Amino acid sequence: MRSSSADTSSAPPPADMSGGRNCSEPGLSSGPGPGPGPGPSGGRSIDPLRNLGVQEDEDVKQMLQGSSMVKVRSPRWQKKRMLKLKEDGVTVWCQSHKMSSWAKEQKSFNVMDVECIQEGCQSETLRRMAGSVPEDQCLTVVFKGSRKSLDLLCESQEEARHWVRGIHTLQERLKNMNQKDKLDHWIRTYLSKADQNHDNKMSYEEVQKLLQMINVDLSDQYARTLFQKCDQSADGHLDHEEIEIFCRELLRRPELDAIFIHYSANGCVLTTVDLRDFLKDQGEDSSLTHAQSLILTYELNEWAKRNQFMTPNGFTMYMLSRENSVFDPEHALVYQDMKHPLAHYFISSSHNTYLTKDQVTGNSSIEPYI
Repeated sequence: MRSSSADTSSAPPPADMSGGRNCSEPGLSSGPGPGPGPGPSGGRSIDPLRNLGVQEDEDVKQMLQGSSMVKVRSPRWQKKRMLKLKEDGVTVWCQSHKMSSWAKEQKSFNVMDVECIQEGCQSETLRRMAGSVPEDQCLTVVFKGSRKSLDLLCESQEEARHWVRGIHTLQERLKNMNQKDKLDHWIRTYLSKADQNHDNKMSYEEVQKLLQMINVDLSDQYARTLFQKCDQSADGHLDHEEIEIFCRELLRRPELDAIFIHYSANGCVLTTVDLRDFLKDQGEDSSLTHAQSLILTYELNEWAKRNQFMTPNGFTMYMLSRENSVFDPEHALVYQDMKHPLAHYFISSSHNTYLTKDQVTGNSSIEPYI
């Protein structure tokens, strides 16, 4: 298996990828190494908010305290909700106020699932209420994908601005994190969701719940074998470091392993020259400077990064990054000329997209096209 210790000073290449070669370069030894110091890999807990650099941000502080808002679906349907940012810095709880505790409805969303936030009465629902509600206290959270937008009425204009600015700040910080921090933050986010007894470890049952959350379908036999392989402490639970190994195993791609071995001079790491040769064959920028920048961006092992090597884990992170996506990331935003009348555009969607409910009695709206 690929042994990917969370210890950034000792992230060994997988034994089955070494081709029998000696992969005992400094920092890449197969044995456990000393902890690198602060951070989850070194045995200390890490504050996700501090890691994002937002622990002193006033907007984020307000989001952590929580805000009482009104969720609006129509002029007649308005319900109080408590919105609160969790300590992971990415999850927002939206809790309803119910009479019975067992009937309490809790829903959440990830700040990275937010497409945009519309301030004021811009949604169709809020436009119908314009004049009857303070427009500067209204906002609409528009989500990516098919999830319906969330129309909210805040208690004050300043509170609305806190949430708009706060979500934007968190999104920017998350986008600018390096690969190691992104992986660490991702693990902590899902660990908090799947860790039912809050012991910062995961049993096999909790790992199964994690796999369901991230839509990974594994046979029980393979999942249990992988769990036991990553349980280096043999205590029946995965700690943070072991969870990181487990998650990297899920990212493993045999076809990428084969490419790595083909271009690696020693089967253990890619030098800048090895990586340059790979880039040249792919028709990419094949300068040594570009190869070095890729190592600095995607390599997870600090020793390898300092010595300008790319390990199998770093290569996998690079190959699965947005930089190699089939989809042009620049097209994630509207880049066409949108100043013409709607009738001038071809809309690639179902002819029933405009329906918000059933076909016979459902209301029509342009919002599903957004």
